[in-house]
Amino acid sequence: MKYTSLLSSFIATTSIATTLTAQSITGIVFEDLNNNRLFDTDEPVIPNVSVSNGIDVVQTNAVGQYTLAITDDTDAIFVIKPSGFMTPVSDKNFPEFYYIHRPEGSPDGLKYDGVAPTGPAPKSLNFPLYKQDEPANYKMLIFGDPQVRDYKRMTYFRHDFIEPLIGTEASFGVALGDLAADALDIYKHYKDSISQLGIPFYSIPGNHDINFNVSSDKHSMETWLAAFGPNYYSFNWGNVHYIVLDDVQYKGIQNKKGYSGHIDQKQREFIKNDLKYVPKDMLIVPLMHIPLVNINKESRLALFDLIKDYPNTFSASAHRHFQRHDFFDSQSGWAEAASPEHHHLVASTSSGTWWGGQYDAYGTPLATQRDGSPNAYNLMTISNNAYKLRTISARRPESEQLSIYLPREIKQADLATAIATINIFGGSTKNITYARVINQSDFTLATPTKTIDPYHLENVQRHKDGHYPKDNSLSLETPSDHFATINLPANLTPGIYTLHVKTTDMFDQTDEAYFLFNVIE
Repeated sequence: MKYTSLLSSFIATTSIATTLTAQSITGIVFEDLNNNRLFDTDEPVIPNVSVSNGIDVVQTNAVGQYTLAITDDTDAIFVIKPSGFMTPVSDKNFPEFYYIHRPEGSPDGLKYDGVAPTGPAPKSLNFPLYKQDEPANYKMLIFGDPQVRDYKRMTYFRHDFIEPLIGTEASFGVALGDLAADALDIYKHYKDSISQLGIPFYSIPGNHDINFNVSSDKHSMETWLAAFGPNYYSFNWGNVHYIVLDDVQYKGIQNKKGYSGHIDQKQREFIKNDLKYVPKDMLIVPLMHIPLVNINKESRLALFDLIKDYPNTFSASAHRHFQRHDFFDSQSGWAEAASPEHHHLVASTSSGTWWGGQYDAYGTPLATQRDGSPNAYNLMTISNNAYKLRTISARRPESEQLSIYLPREIKQADLATAIATINIFGGSTKNITYARVINQSDFTLATPTKTIDPYHLENVQRHKDGHYPKDNSLSLETPSDHFATINLPANLTPGIYTLHVKTTDMFDQTDEAYFLFNVIE
């Protein structure tokens, strides 16, 4: 694949308009054969490509031309990447598919840099694209909440998720918000780090990516716009249509910097208009920061209504610092028009519990998530318009997908009440789990259980007892539904035994783990 490098204003513009209100903007989408980002007369135009002003979506005509309205409320004009083509990317591998519209620049008084004045809106705006080999089967990386608040924590992120993934086979990646932890000047280091992966990386804003010193949601994304472009948009890759959403509604500095989960009307109109040009056989994947179950019900149902006619849907978020699979059916608002349920992933977080916990031998915190699972990323494998997911933990091989909690030494008299607790890191309520004591019992179905991870409880207690540095707290242990429990056989005689656990997930992926324990008199 070939990607061009950053030009601060990458789109060729001509004929500057004289007014900012209720004007039209037009341009050409073209194949940039010589990689100069300028439309040369001998370069092919590309018809049937969607372009948007954040509300309206139009497609280029036979000569590659589009026309859109642009007003004072327009934040950006952007092209919606078609399958088989790539937009330009920056020198750090962040896609550049947009023109930011801020004639006077961002408001004064921001703590972190916003958008420099863009001047009068261009009357003509051309978007370059590049042909690329884009098979229907591919992999993508999903990062949740890197949430780095300083350079020290950036080094943790690099150690856990950049260094192991250099040379990745994934075609691209997405980060599901909270790239920063309120200190937005960390974006430079974040971009430098991501650039080392060598693949395009798309960005979704979170509640810690906000300009907090503004009075409303309207200007809460000024630094984000300058750093990453629009806070909502869409793109195609293979037979999948991804819809990036900003579901964080900021309530303003006067309201104690509060926020709520909400998909505003502008985004709903954009989705409706966007999907007019998306075939029904594509997989539709909304991506957001706050999980669907945590945004207001009206927003959730509105999104469901917009995508209900597509038989293949999936969505993902982060935010909660644990992993969970939610399944929405008719009882929870899913319309069941084209499929019986909607699957939503609350993705694993890079930062775990905010980079907390005991340091390992390399000086990196355990960063255990609130559900007791290791900090991790999700790998999504696409096969045409179907998908499967894999959770891959930091500092562990991919094969390590579960933990087993049981006393290492059990008195024979206590066997009748001895219970093994199994944490299936990427599991869901659809996992089928079996366990046996090797050479002592056959595989027995384990009981799905919503519980708190016992190892995490112990680690949290160690923190409360002062064993961890104060700034590396582990807290907020959370009951989760990706656990199973099983009783041990009561007739074991003193000796050493191996508990063998096997679990199969909703994608028919089977994982195993073993645990040795002693029975004593």
